[in-house]
Amino acid sequence: MSASTTDAGAPPGERRLLITLPDAERLLLQSAFVRNRIEEEILHDLESSIRHSIPVPPESIPAGVVTMNSRVRLRDVESGRVLEVTLAFPACANRGKGQISVLTPLGAALLGAQPGSRFTCPLAGALATLVVEEILYQPEAHGDYFG
Repeated sequence: MSASTTDAGAPPGERRLLITLPDAERLLLQSAFVRNRIEEEILHDLESSIRHSIPVPPESIPAGVVTMNSRVRLRDVESGRVLEVTLAFPACANRGKGQISVLTPLGAALLGAQPGSRFTCPLAGALATLVVEEILYQPEAHGDYFG
């Protein structure tokens, strides 16, 4: 997981996730969309992170934090390749349109990330180190609090 403002109250070695209340509530209801063991494990980790998170009203989330339905520009550190993806709920994910499920390793790493965040995850069959270059669109920054 990523963005935090404090580590107090988080399990050792983990940072506290900064997340909107609606995103937290909706993510806790995603078990019906789990299709395989990997998604099940990611959802379990997300649920744990949410329980130790800093949930805030959507109008209070900083514009520089990736929330659900945010569109971000990522750069592969090794190849320099740039990609744009939207962080999506599982039922709305569509890889062909760049909508990445939060129940994928990439999607889970993006939730709560900020520009400059780096993480390593599987991408196109190989491990890639990615950096968040820019949040192109964050719903809450545009007044869309329940998108």
